[in-house]
Amino acid sequence: CVSHPGDHAKYDADLQHHPSLLLSGSEDGTARLWDLRTRKTAYCMIVPKIDETNDVTAVAFHPSVIGQSSAESGDTAIASSSRIDCMVYASSGTNVYGYDLRTCTGPIIKTPHLDLSSSFQCQD
Repeated sequence: CVSHPGDHAKYDADLQHHPSLLLSGSEDGTARLWDLRTRKTAYCMIVPKIDETNDVTAVAFHPSVIGQSSAESGDTAIASSSRIDCMVYASSGTNVYGYDLRTCTGPIIKTPHLDLSSSFQCQD
């Protein structure tokens, strides 16, 4: 099982677009985008706590790396050699949030850029 530290984690991965990135979600209320070459978190998104729990139950991302190509970058960390041009989506309960990594100034993101819950008409 692939997870990040916290309670029993749930995960999803899409290695089709970029083989060096993995997105995980956890019961600790975070979604993390990992750089698999360094085995470190590139970004940590904190999902808003609406109810008593804010488990991240599903994650998705659409990445492309701006800068060096993956063949040229070797083992260099993504965050230091290029910029991640990526949208990350995380769901918690009936809420869906979007995070635009192109606009982030640091590795920890406390506020989602989009609240897509009403667009999907999520209901229990």
